[in-house]
Amino acid sequence: MSTPATPSSWSNPLGGIRFTSTPLGEMVEIGDPTTTTWRDQLIKLLHIDAAIEHGLMVAYLYAAYSLADVDLPPTLDAATRDRRRKALTGWQEEVLAIAKEEMGHLVMVQNVLSLLGAPLCLSREDFPWDSQFYPFPIKLEPLSRGSLAAYVVAEMPKGWLDGVTPAAAADTGSPTDDAYVKRRLLADLITYLGYAPTPEKPIGVNRVGALFNAVLAIMEDPDRLPDRHFNDNRYGLQALEAEWAKYFPSPLQEQDAVYRDNPELRRGNRTGDAQMIIEPLATRDEAVAALKLVAHQGESPDTAPAASKAPSQEAKSHFERFFAIYKEWLALGIDANPAARIPVNPTEIRVDERRDPGPSTYIADARSNRWAKLFNLRYRLLLTSLGHTLQTHRHADCSGTPGLRGTLNHMCFGEMYNLKAIANILVRSPRDSRRDPKRAGPPFQMPYGTQLPAAELDRWLLYADILEASQSITAWLLDGDSNQAERAYLTHLSAMDRNTLTMVNGLVARFTLTKGAE
Repeated sequence: MSTPATPSSWSNPLGGIRFTSTPLGEMVEIGDPTTTTWRDQLIKLLHIDAAIEHGLMVAYLYAAYSLADVDLPPTLDAATRDRRRKALTGWQEEVLAIAKEEMGHLVMVQNVLSLLGAPLCLSREDFPWDSQFYPFPIKLEPLSRGSLAAYVVAEMPKGWLDGVTPAAAADTGSPTDDAYVKRRLLADLITYLGYAPTPEKPIGVNRVGALFNAVLAIMEDPDRLPDRHFNDNRYGLQALEAEWAKYFPSPLQEQDAVYRDNPELRRGNRTGDAQMIIEPLATRDEAVAALKLVAHQGESPDTAPAASKAPSQEAKSHFERFFAIYKEWLALGIDANPAARIPVNPTEIRVDERRDPGPSTYIADARSNRWAKLFNLRYRLLLTSLGHTLQTHRHADCSGTPGLRGTLNHMCFGEMYNLKAIANILVRSPRDSRRDPKRAGPPFQMPYGTQLPAAELDRWLLYADILEASQSITAWLLDGDSNQAERAYLTHLSAMDRNTLTMVNGLVARFTLTKGAE
């Protein structure tokens, strides 16, 4: 049994949450540690971290999708419009790349949980929600200067805003002056959060780095977590970089001569490149090194990755990339909320009005609502295939093909592309009626459960249920008034789903026969 946590170093008897400064850095203390073991405390922190990575990933994806259809002021001259359009496109690519890296962080945390013999965690709360564990009240919203300020602060290194006071209305300066930009960013953050800083809550956003420090403090200490808790018998289940990073950057991009001959680009410094950190783990040292790399990719400057992984170390962190966008935003004078037609927290189910629904937005237009339902089904399919992949051993068959694991991995990537395609349709679709200038958005609503059935047969029956429901919605949309691009996508999706259903039904028959033989 692990050594129980003691109140000497984790001293919150009420079991709440607080941030403390320690020789190992700022840490978050959650719950009453005296009632649990260090191993259990660590698993709880990792589950919270997984939910944060998941929440940030979908928030960043939504922010990136919101830049797909921005109306720039018609009074701008052509050169200014071109500069701003180019900047918005670059920001969309950069935020999408960061979201992909957050997906890598989510998968990396699953590997650590697997190494510890703990249950995986692919769940998160639906939006809107405000958990005191999370950096700030995360929500699906169009990218604004205020939400960008929150992203910067959530990923910033400790002390980066120490001594900074928010800019007043009369405070003007140059976007090349970091001191002025920090004052401006803090003012935008206060407006975004809706409350002023206090001595107890000087910034109002929890740094993700504090959570990583708390995880590492337990994981690195053999007195708290003996070696026997690191078990490599699940190594064959864990995700590999070769499985998850092969499209980031794409193989075609790596073959490009400009990319191949430019070491700066190969180090991941090109806008829109995603640098995935995914390592299978067999030991404590490997787990610690991998988590430090993840923390470094988030906040960068004050963390030192232990493992030698030069390309990722030299690439810019999320904090640096978000702050660069913020500075360019000020320099170009772009409106603080350029994608205002996209809603906050869109839903395809009407919230019970007898209860406070919070800042959510129902998609009432019948056709847009069906697109939103289709998006949620494909999101469910992605989470199901992701969880299934991480519970399926890597076994190549006699022909060298990767077996069932490879099929599941292929399904994951297919759903990522489907989500992007449907999201781009939704942000251009009406929200309440055909003549409504307000637009819908991808809802990212969590399914009723993310747990897989225990038996392999029942897992494939779940896929059949989801794909048949998707076929029904696709048929409804094809019967309606689609434009040429939407009709082409729906026809392709329907054909792909029929092929997948044939494969799924074959596996159901195979596992049914196996069950009968047993």
